[in-house]
Amino acid sequence: MASSAAPSEGMVRIALDAMGGDHGVSVVVPAACAYVASNPAVELILVGQEDVIKAAMPTGCKRIRIHHASEVVGMDELPSQAHRTFCSENAAAC
Repeated sequence: MASSAAPSEGMVRIALDAMGGDHGVSVVVPAACAYVASNPAVELILVGQEDVIKAAMPTGCKRIRIHHASEVVGMDELPSQAHRTFCSENAAAC
């Protein structure tokens, strides 16, 4: 899980939807690992279904944390409707 602590001095922390895009985790996760490998001042937080992200994570991937999100908004869903549905089922989180 991602911590809420501030990134180290000089580091940039970026949160990224690992479940999104046309090809999802199969492309996003390896690309995220390659990005942090070539950008030493960056730390990434991949947001999405933890077990799916871990399964796609190449070995030796560093400076990447996973923040589990149990809900995934499908490409065909309106974001506003997905938010309303999520909030009606998880009122404490909204």
